[in-house]
Amino acid sequence: MGSGFKKKEVVDMGNYAASDKEHTAYLWCIKNGIKISPTAKNSKEWYLTIDVNGKVAVSPITYGKIEIWKQ
Repeated sequence: MGSGFKKKEVVDMGNYAASDKEHTAYLWCIKNGIKISPTAKNSKEWYLTIDVNGKVAVSPITYGKIEIWKQ
């Protein structure tokens, strides 16, 4: 008999190295109260979540593992 727990899917968000310009933009956002993060729809698709000083918006479309980092 099993334990009743299902194994979780392995999530692969891919690898992405941000450019210097992207890193500078990231730091500007953090300093100005803007938080941008991926939110999983499932193990292969993500929404983009943007929080600007507590006001949250979620992208209407999903992105794949490399696309999410570029967005």
